[in-house]
Amino acid sequence: MVVLGFAVVFFAGIANGCVGLLVRVRRRYVVENTMVVAFLVAAAIPIVAVAALVPEWRPAVTATGWATIATVFAFGLVWGLASTLFVFGISSVGLSLGYALIMGVATVAGSVVPLVRRWATIPGPPRLLICLGVGICVLGVSACGLAGMSRDRSRKTRAGSDGSRSSPWLSAVGVSVCVMSGLFGACINIGFDYADRISAQCISLGTEPALATLVRWPAFYCGGYLVILATCTWNMTRNQTWRRFVDPGTGRDLGLAVLMGLLIFVSQVVYGLGAFWMGELGTSMGWGVLMAVGLLVANGIGISLGEWHGAGRRAFATLCVGMCILVLGTVLLAWVAGWSA
Repeated sequence: MVVLGFAVVFFAGIANGCVGLLVRVRRRYVVENTMVVAFLVAAAIPIVAVAALVPEWRPAVTATGWATIATVFAFGLVWGLASTLFVFGISSVGLSLGYALIMGVATVAGSVVPLVRRWATIPGPPRLLICLGVGICVLGVSACGLAGMSRDRSRKTRAGSDGSRSSPWLSAVGVSVCVMSGLFGACINIGFDYADRISAQCISLGTEPALATLVRWPAFYCGGYLVILATCTWNMTRNQTWRRFVDPGTGRDLGLAVLMGLLIFVSQVVYGLGAFWMGELGTSMGWGVLMAVGLLVANGIGISLGEWHGAGRRAFATLCVGMCILVLGTVLLAWVAGWSA
């Protein structure tokens, strides 16, 4: 089952890396139009699935206690907040640095917190190897971020711009916001890991263990979508972009937003199933694999679309090194998953 779990997480990572492509190819929708539809689809699927496939969910929630449900809901609220912080952080420090900071912090926080919860029950060698694997993935993410920064500097130099559009104070605030966004974004994995007590109650009531992983998501998604819906509603009202939903020719963008929601579902909910199959340490090892594979796929798509054309040899070489490091970290985490099973 560990090998199957790793394969499922790897597949979820591919879906995670493809999400950004659908945002890029939209034509008439703005970001808030796409987000409100995509996350509605992503949240609705597990909620409907739980209602239809897990009849034990009501007594399981009652037995678990509303304090646990409220905590998972709160993790969802924080994760939803991460999406709003992402926008400000990226606009302040740039896409490359912001993406590296957010992904790096999310990889560490999302992997280490579940590991700490089980620290006392983990033998010494797996502890060290998991920490090493996560650290290698973070190093790879950082290298990819440095490559992006080098690419942007090269393009600004060629365009005759020094790129100094913001004050040092604003840049410092932007870096802080990116770090916060990474921490808050990791709450999706932390919340999923914390909700294991809900699925445990379902299993005790007769639910199949793999199916019981679905019960971890509804409370989380309700919290997250509440924040996303409020943010997108405010932006669409302020920018008067509600009409994009009914404008002629927007059917294509609606379809892309629905497809994006399906990819988000795969990258998150299906990841949870794979992490469960990876065993007790799945949410630590699996999260690192998910982030690494997602970044590899996203960079691969960017290369194929010509995003690195004219970036310079140093920037592209740094990107390749970063991707190789990510592969190394992913392989190490996969090996630890099989060895510790």
